[in-house]
Amino acid sequence: DASLLRFLVDMRGEDVDNIQ
Repeated sequence: DASLLRFLVDMRGEDVDNIQ
């Protein structure tokens, strides 16, 4: 789920755009 990945990445303080 992309939303979950974005949530986890956001919590780690990393660039969310990298996940897309």
